[in-house]
Parts: sequence; structure tokens; C-alpha cells
Amino acid sequence: MPFITQVLTERLPHLTIFGNDFETPEGIWIRDYIHVVDAARGHLSALNRISNGKCEGFEVYNLGMGKGYSVMQIVKSMDNSTHVLTLCSVETVFAWEGPIKVILVPNDA
Repeated sequence: MPFITQVLTERLPHLTIFGNDFETPEGIWIRDYIHVVDAARGHLSALNRISNGKCEGFEVYNLGMGKGYSVMQIVKSMDNSTHVLTLCSVETVFAWEGPIKVILVPNDA
């Protein structure tokens, strides 16, 4: 989102989305985005658990919401919120070698 806001504030002339040939509805990767503050809080909670001696071996914590969004969905949402036309050029720079097109973790995992 930082690049989208830089386009909206005219610090960048346009937004480049890398990749449009993935096997998703829009051809763009789908990710479960989280806010940096939520990531920091998650790390602090894990460190507190370790320092309090409550961690027993290897533990996994999911910080995601279990729902993903493509970059283009985020761009459209920002456009709808700001009513500013965001110019996007979509450029394919590589074809991903592997099965991962969508990264989501159910939030009940």
C-alpha cells in the first residue's frame, strides 16, 4: 500500500504491478495482507510467551485473517475510497516456477 499512496499523492507517476499471468481470477497473486503494527504485536506476543516460559517446543501462530486480496483489489479499494484515478501499468517480469499462486492460512489453523 505504500506505493499506492505514493501514486495518490503524486510522489510516483504510476504503479507497476509485477506479474499478470498467474492462475488467479485477475492473473495477479493473492495474499493475506496484515498491518505492520499487527505483525509487530504478534512478534512481541511470541517473545513474551517465550520469556515467560510458556513456550513448549515449536509453536506456530497465524497473524493473517484467512482472506486474501490481489494488488489490483487493493488498488480498486483505494480508488473507491479516494475518488482519485490511480494509473497502473501491469508488467510481467517473471513466471513463478512452482505451485504457489495464492498464500492464505485459515485463521482457525
